[in-house]
Amino acid sequence: MYENELSKIERLLEEKKLKEQAYEETKKEIVKTLSLTLDLKSMIRNIAIELGQALNGKNGLNGKDGKNGKDGKDGLNGQDGKNGRDGKNGLNGKDGANGKDGKDGQPGLNGNDGVGIESVKKIDNNLIVTLTNGVTQNVGSFPKASNGGKYARSPFEYAQEAGYTGTEDAFYTLLANIGESGGGTWGSITGTLSNQTDLQEALNAKQTALISGENIKTVGGVSILGSGDIPVSASKTRKNFFIENDFMYNNSQSFSPWFGNAIGSGTIAMVNSDTNHPGQLQLSSSATANSGYYILFNPASILISGSESAEYIVKTPSVITSTAKVKLGFQDVFTYVDPTDGTWMNMDGSTLTGKTANNGSVSATGTSYTILANTIYRATIEVNADATLVTFSLYTDNSTTPTWTDTLATNIPTATGRNVGHGIMATNGGTSAVPLIIVDYMNLKIDRELAR
Repeated sequence: MYENELSKIERLLEEKKLKEQAYEETKKEIVKTLSLTLDLKSMIRNIAIELGQALNGKNGLNGKDGKNGKDGKDGLNGQDGKNGRDGKNGLNGKDGANGKDGKDGQPGLNGNDGVGIESVKKIDNNLIVTLTNGVTQNVGSFPKASNGGKYARSPFEYAQEAGYTGTEDAFYTLLANIGESGGGTWGSITGTLSNQTDLQEALNAKQTALISGENIKTVGGVSILGSGDIPVSASKTRKNFFIENDFMYNNSQSFSPWFGNAIGSGTIAMVNSDTNHPGQLQLSSSATANSGYYILFNPASILISGSESAEYIVKTPSVITSTAKVKLGFQDVFTYVDPTDGTWMNMDGSTLTGKTANNGSVSATGTSYTILANTIYRATIEVNADATLVTFSLYTDNSTTPTWTDTLATNIPTATGRNVGHGIMATNGGTSAVPLIIVDYMNLKIDRELAR
């Protein structure tokens, strides 16, 4: 390939009759250059062009393309491109914990005195308001009516239409008093708004906030405050014991769970009831000594453990027999003798005392009470929560203040096996058939939660 190129050059030199010396030197330079360079084609072309220009010869033909050169080294990094668009906002983070409360600020300054309305008047169809600071303001004129030269109705006329019956002057005086800082009537509370000590006194007299267990009682340990209903479950009835009888019939089967029985031919009979005392039953003796009648239940039924109570309403006969003996309360015998175990209210003739018995040891209250004939009494026997004290109280009819009361803290039968029954026992130590007591009502309550 290169030899062809040389021959062409030689013919060109021959045709142009170049000087031999220049031709030989140029030829040597071309051969030398061709042996030292890899890109021969480009150098030959450039030399040919130079020779052509130098000798003013014609342009030679373009040579064939040479082989591709080796890849050059990587160029330097270009400049950073433009910043991309902003990304979307991220999700909000969780709320941080609340900071501690800051210290209380200083008290604020007192505000300026308010301005009230001194008077409101209608002058030349304008509503003129005079304030308490002496400033007079025209709050506007009344618009003309749509039917001609007459003015539309004034506020007074509107008030009349709404039912106001006072005079026009009184109406505008009333307007002036609206918002005034003077006295006023607020329901049943009267006084001056700027110094409402009477209002504060009325507020102080209101019901204080109810606090369960402090100024309002609970029911069965449950607060009654708030809305809704407090259900009474069967379990409360099961766990709290209460029985009563109003003696509406004289059959012993009607006394259940108590039962009645005569002692020495004693009797029971219904009698005409007193006002407010339905069902009264008279217990009487026979001519047999120590006869009478009892209404009791089994003496093995109860072991006194605390919070037991008994209540009776009885009426004494018109004549109290000195040999009559009535026992009301907890007892374990069905005869006239004192119980071996029990706590009861004892009537010997007209003398009433409280008694306790534990395994035959008997205690009596330090005081007694003389009962009256033909009198209705209410008697109560209450054992405290830990069964260490028994309180005996006697009331006349429906009184809430006891006529007599006393306590006992000895010989209370609480040990295992010292069980008792409950009811009423009436006997007569004499040999005359006499009325002993009239029983109107009786109950038994155990005011603690039973384990059942």
